[in-house]
Amino acid sequence: MTIIQNKKTKNKLGLWNGILLLTILIFSFFNIYFYNQSVNLRHEIDQQKGSLQNIQVANADFKNRLYAMSNTQKLEDLAANGFVLDKNPEYVQKQNLVLNN
Repeated sequence: MTIIQNKKTKNKLGLWNGILLLTILIFSFFNIYFYNQSVNLRHEIDQQKGSLQNIQVANADFKNRLYAMSNTQKLEDLAANGFVLDKNPEYVQKQNLVLNN
């Protein structure tokens, strides 16, 4: 009777294949993770661009209101109601305060 026995030594090629497979899996996981992060970042940038445009529109509206309030014709109309243009205005200046504790 003949008994066939397998080799009991490990195949080095199988070990290298396992290491290669594990390396490929790790790299593919990181590739998917970083791709997902870049897509999320693009969506966030698009949202921020939209909100920036809304803020710019609001800023333009506020500037238009400010310019309308400081229109020289309106200021001259206020002067006709009793306000006088001061040729040498005295501005409020900052004073140093000394606190006694």
